[in-house]
Amino acid sequence: MNRSRLLSYENGLLLLLFCLWGIVFSDRLAVSYLMPFISKDLHLDNTQIGMISSALSLTFAFFNFFGGWFSDAIGKKKPILLVAILAFSLCSVFTGVVGGVAAMIAVRMIMGAAEGPILPIAQSIMAIESSDNRRGFNMAFLQSGAGTVWSVIIAPVVLVALANAYGWRHAFYLTIIPGIILVILAALFVREPKIENFKAPLTDAAEAAGQVRYRDVFRHRNVWLCLIIGIFFNIWFGASFTFGPVFYTEVKHFSASTASYVMSITGIGGLFWTIVGPILSDRFGRKPIMVIFSFVCALTPIVNLVVNSVSWLVILGVVFAVAGGPMALYMATIPAESIPARFHAATIGLMVGTGELLGSAVGNTLVGMAADKFGLSAVQYIAIGCAILVGILSMFLIETLPSKVKVKASARQMATAS
Repeated sequence: MNRSRLLSYENGLLLLLFCLWGIVFSDRLAVSYLMPFISKDLHLDNTQIGMISSALSLTFAFFNFFGGWFSDAIGKKKPILLVAILAFSLCSVFTGVVGGVAAMIAVRMIMGAAEGPILPIAQSIMAIESSDNRRGFNMAFLQSGAGTVWSVIIAPVVLVALANAYGWRHAFYLTIIPGIILVILAALFVREPKIENFKAPLTDAAEAAGQVRYRDVFRHRNVWLCLIIGIFFNIWFGASFTFGPVFYTEVKHFSASTASYVMSITGIGGLFWTIVGPILSDRFGRKPIMVIFSFVCALTPIVNLVVNSVSWLVILGVVFAVAGGPMALYMATIPAESIPARFHAATIGLMVGTGELLGSAVGNTLVGMAADKFGLSAVQYIAIGCAILVGILSMFLIETLPSKVKVKASARQMATAS
């Protein structure tokens, strides 16, 4: 099928996986958006808020890697993806029935296990089925675009409105309907990807011939750099989103509705940069976008600290909401373009899982403890430091954009020949 056509399999797959990950990610952030209601009902402190967020991140982290690794090991992506979607759909209602902190933590851990395999498998499929000149856009739009549209723009307004009208528990019951629909669509539409169709730009002859083991992928500088980047970027993300609504209501003294609208409208800027950033990376390279956008991420918490006007928070938030650009690049695109396709799901799962485990599961709890000890403003300072560190680390990445890799390879060949 001609991949350039609007109705190509590549575009249909992107749309389906976009909707799938958006629904899954909305469930994860639902607790954050509804936390002003949940914390009041369950009498939570900041440390407990961090622990609830960390609970899902803990199991999500482990099942990101093990789900991805298992799909690589058996050479099958689609069956595991379908089982994970179905499990997520059946479990989604239980968050709304909990009666205390312990039950909330247990339910979120189950949800994390169900959701864990979805992203690495979806991204490994997308990496193989994407055209070289669209891989950065496709993988970022799938991950960051879906997260922005569903979880940042739509979810906070809808969920808070439902919580105000019917109570926060009812807001969690809705995810089962789109989940079941997506299971059916994925079963009918998604095909098992052929890893032999993918050639990673940075792989050498031995890797291409299948003469390497999984542990050998860590010879690539990009793999371990992206692991470290993921830890600190997840801390930035947790500080910005897990504690964002609470920061706005308790420090800025906004109402819960106002806080939700600030984050939702800011998501419009995130959607713009999620689209533009990866397009720029497909044109100019992965590395420069990682460096520039990571440093820009430091401006968002600075704005939160110094700006009190709702209007200016929204305007500047839209301008600086660039996190969607680098997020999918370090989690998926750069690792996928650095290693053989048969290791994609496990490696992407490791990227996401390590960031979740150390950056979110551990990080959110530590950030919550810092907020209890030093005040919620400390959360913003932590976010600033993490964004700057990610920008510095990104300077040491090796470029993986296929067109640039080919140009450099041709230049080396010409230099050798001469």
